[in-house]
Amino acid sequence: MLKPDGTVSFERAPMVQALERAKRWIGTISPPDVTGQLEDDSLRIWKDGDAAFMRNWPYAYVESMRPDSSVRDRIAVTLLPKGDHPGGESR
Repeated sequence: MLKPDGTVSFERAPMVQALERAKRWIGTISPPDVTGQLEDDSLRIWKDGDAAFMRNWPYAYVESMRPDSSVRDRIAVTLLPKGDHPGGESR
């Protein structure tokens, strides 16, 4: 949750659990410096086939299909699963 002072608070256990799980990926399925990479660095690592996930799909997908990409024709795009919002709404 974004607070009025600009800080972020993770008050729900599932949020904390999700972040802890993603943290364990760093250095395993994500490069050790993943949290400090610029967009171009992330794309280069992805196109070299050295990352399991990539952000900024409109840009990354087009770049991934270029002839010089080692992941060309070896990737897929899918929807992320959604869960129930605590208020009963699905997001």
